[in-house]
Amino acid sequence: MSRLQGCLKTLNDIFIKYATMDNNHDTLSQSELLQLLKDELPDFKEEQLNELVGVIIKRDRDGQIDRTEFFALVSCLVLCLPPSKFSRK
Repeated sequence: MSRLQGCLKTLNDIFIKYATMDNNHDTLSQSELLQLLKDELPDFKEEQLNELVGVIIKRDRDGQIDRTEFFALVSCLVLCLPPSKFSRK
């Protein structure tokens, strides 16, 4: 498996892990999204993540984040953050 394929699989697996925390396995609720971000982005401050989730949910019409919206969020994070945020330590 290529590195990019592995990354996509990992992102999909992360979405599924958190989306299946409740009865709706196709979307992330606000609490699931916040937990995902806290667990998977531990270098971010909790206040930043709370604010990010608040903005995302406020703009989302149904209050749920589906797979497409999740991948768009991840893409936005990659584009908005400096490359140094992704360097291996």
